[in-house]
Amino acid sequence: MIAAVLTELPATTLQVVDLPEPLVGPGQVLVRVHACGICGTDLHVMAGESYRPGLPFVLGHEFVGTVVAAPGDAGDWLGRRVVPTLFMGCGSCPPCLAGDERLCELGARVIGVLGHSGGFAAYVPYRRLNSWK
Repeated sequence: MIAAVLTELPATTLQVVDLPEPLVGPGQVLVRVHACGICGTDLHVMAGESYRPGLPFVLGHEFVGTVVAAPGDAGDWLGRRVVPTLFMGCGSCPPCLAGDERLCELGARVIGVLGHSGGFAAYVPYRRLNSWK
């Protein structure tokens, strides 16, 4: 798959490369990216002014796409259009189970851009939330 990859920090450009298509792990769905915005966070990361991901890294946490692979009990998500959430909570407290991870009682563990490959790629594996069941 084609992806725009951050290969050094700081950087002013991304490298367009061919990467293996990601595999879908337990609790994930595979999203085919239709479009991805450029966020100020992406620019700060590229400038080396904030979070410093392990390299190479695919930026882009403001994407939209369609679920193209959904293992097990998530099969009813195939073909659905989706957008990621920036806040990924614990997945088991009442707000998370209600689909409101930003109010996680244990504190949101991650903001989507941190440590997760993003939408500057053709496909993104994304963690399925318990409220999707």
